[in-house]
Amino acid sequence: MDGVERTRTTWEQLGVYDALENLYDGIAVYGSRDLFDVAKAYAIPPSVRPKLHYCGFVIREPPRGDPTAIRREHRLPAEGPLVVATVGGGSDGFPVLDATLDAVAKLQKDRPNLNAILVTGRAGSSRARTTFNSWQRPTRSSAWGATTASARPYLSVDPS
Repeated sequence: MDGVERTRTTWEQLGVYDALENLYDGIAVYGSRDLFDVAKAYAIPPSVRPKLHYCGFVIREPPRGDPTAIRREHRLPAEGPLVVATVGGGSDGFPVLDATLDAVAKLQKDRPNLNAILVTGRAGSSRARTTFNSWQRPTRSSAWGATTASARPYLSVDPS
C-alpha cells in the first residue's frame, strides 16, 4: 500500500468508501489492529467498521531450497556473503531497494565477494523499472536487473 494520505485520496476518487458501505457484508483485513488500525488510518466510516475482521498474519512454511542450487540459478558464487532484500509492489518498495543498493555498494569496498539479490513485487513503480532496466540485463528472461558479475545486485520480479 502507498502512504495513508495517498490511499485516502485514491479511495475517495474511486468511490471505495461508498463501495465498502454498500457492497460488502464483511471485509477481511490482513494484519493486526494492534500494529496498524486500518479503520483509523484510512478514516473508514463508523458504519463500515463493524464489517472489518482482522485475520492476523497468514504464515506458511516457506519451501526449503538448496542454497547451492539457488546460488547457481542466480549465477552467484558458491560461497560468500549474500544479501537478500524483498519488498512488495507499493511505491515504498523502490526507496528500500535503492537504499539496499547503496549499502551493498559501500559494503563491497571491504567485502568484494559480497553479492545481493533484490526482489520486488509485480507492481513495482515505473521509476524502479526505469532504474533497474538501466542495469546490465541478466540472461534470465524472467527477471530484470543486474548480474553480480557486474558487481551489482541481481533483481528478480516476484511473479505472484
